[in-house]
Amino acid sequence: MIEGESARRGGLRGLVTDGPGVWIVLALALTRLPLLFHGYGSDDDAWRNIVAALHIRESGRYIPSRIPGFPLYEGILAVLAPGGPVLTNLASVTAGCAALALFAALLRDLRLSDRRWPWLALAFGPAVWVQSSQTMDYAFGFAFFLAAWRAALHRRWMLCGVLLALATGCRASYVLVLPAVALMLIASGASWWPALRFASTYLPLAAGLFVPVIAAPESRGIAGEFRHHAGLVSAATLFAAARSALVWLFGKFGLPVATGAIAATALTRRWRAHPGTPAGEYLFEMSVALAFGAFFLLIPGEGTYLLPLLPVLLVAIARWLPRRWVAAISIAMIAGALITVKLDQRRVMPGHLFEELLTRRADERDTRELLDRRPAAPTVFVVGRFMVLRLLATDPSLERTPVAWQAWHTPGVALRAPGRPLAFADQLTPAQADSLRGRGWVVVVLPYREI
Repeated sequence: MIEGESARRGGLRGLVTDGPGVWIVLALALTRLPLLFHGYGSDDDAWRNIVAALHIRESGRYIPSRIPGFPLYEGILAVLAPGGPVLTNLASVTAGCAALALFAALLRDLRLSDRRWPWLALAFGPAVWVQSSQTMDYAFGFAFFLAAWRAALHRRWMLCGVLLALATGCRASYVLVLPAVALMLIASGASWWPALRFASTYLPLAAGLFVPVIAAPESRGIAGEFRHHAGLVSAATLFAAARSALVWLFGKFGLPVATGAIAATALTRRWRAHPGTPAGEYLFEMSVALAFGAFFLLIPGEGTYLLPLLPVLLVAIARWLPRRWVAAISIAMIAGALITVKLDQRRVMPGHLFEELLTRRADERDTRELLDRRPAAPTVFVVGRFMVLRLLATDPSLERTPVAWQAWHTPGVALRAPGRPLAFADQLTPAQADSLRGRGWVVVVLPYREI
């Protein structure tokens, strides 16, 4: 069991007391503030989440936002939904700050001498700063995962099982951490009793959380949806997929700096030495890295599946590379959230943070513009699935048909404006469009993001 200073003083408190960290905590709060407003986020799944939460409240039963279901987070969101985007985004920000406190404690538990730079890279890199500040499950699952990692380091196996089950309830892919826990148990020479204690909490809680998912009629066809999203990387696309993953993790600036740092350290053989580090720690980190890296290759393009891999890589960087390289990589990662360079245009442009804010404002403007339309003739606007979700979540006065609640593309009129000759559809079949025109409606195709 980990003892001493790391057990007594961890998290953000330790980060503050190690130096002028109070300014870091203040910056953490201020930099999240702009991300509370202008809707639920630029990720279309954030709008699927809030619509599912509203649907749960209206129907009185669990309904998954999408396959394979995110039951714990969807349940939390159903409670928070009446508070609107500020409250749901604030919940994500709060969970993200909890994750950062846990990462600060983890860095201390792992006895790393250089803790501040990797913490800053995680706190102010785009993955946690921007993407985990939306109405998404990312921050919740991530916080539970880091807490489970800490519990495993402290050999608190029943608590580890509870926390990892909660992470799985937020995002099913956290089941991939199970082999890492098993390897840590084996490496520590533990008997069957610690493994049984872990299983006694993880298995019933994780299974219980997914009972509503299995029972929901909307979960039928889960295998087909998985096949639809899976796109196993081939030998021809492996390099491009790996590069995409590394850019998501480190950013366009951080990746070349990290590559150069590893190459320079390898050539000079100036790796840091860490005598006495338990094998179980290495095996846990390597297993998490391999599991989530392989999962990304199964569903390439979904960068957020790599989120648990990011703290593992930052720990490895802080553990093995010279301090100046750790600082350089962290600064480059943070810079990627603030600026980007278009080499072909020779321009410096706003980074991921500002792109997020601009996209949210543009989506909000487009949604309001549609809601304010007063067509002279009865008109159905065909606006695409994600605009239907935005309209539904923005204006509760709209009359909703069963089509409006669907997470995936479904033809038919979804929303009607009461008292106005105005309706919205995700898409229409030719027969539906002809039927509407025959009843005097005008059909206007207005694809999402082309309004």
